[in-house]
Amino acid sequence: DDLAASWNGFRFNPTAEILAHLYGFRDLAPPAMLECVEAGLRFTLAETDLIEGAYDLKCAIRLAESDGLPSDLARPLDGLVRRSLAAQDPADEHGSPFDAAPTPASSFADMVDARIEPAITALIAAQADDGGWTPFWDWGFVDAKAWAKAKADWRGHLTREALEVLLAYGRVES
Repeated sequence: DDLAASWNGFRFNPTAEILAHLYGFRDLAPPAMLECVEAGLRFTLAETDLIEGAYDLKCAIRLAESDGLPSDLARPLDGLVRRSLAAQDPADEHGSPFDAAPTPASSFADMVDARIEPAITALIAAQADDGGWTPFWDWGFVDAKAWAKAKADWRGHLTREALEVLLAYGRVES
């Protein structure tokens, strides 16, 4: 219950992203499961004016850009994502404009276009001397040994994401 409360009842994170994956593997997803998750999303969309959490917004964006999203969900979700991006605090270190626009051709690139160049500059400046990117967070206080492993794994993930973004925006020679 505590986790659900702090994660907004899982309304978007991870529910929206899970639904995006279910659409991606529609042939393997039980129809009743898909209907149940869609019904929950319809309810969530009807009662949500703004997505305030960066991670909820990231999951909603992934769903909005997924193939197979029914139009009765796509239209209100698109509007909700656009309103939420417009209201997003650009200083929130958890919300990157690259979540909305990992490439210039992304569906929501127009919503964050003014934030792209400063974010690219910051991304390049955050590159470590060894060429990789390091998490800005630290979970070592929970379990230092586990965090050392997780941090290494996250470095690989963040480095791949950073290079993909820089390549998409023409900042890496291919």
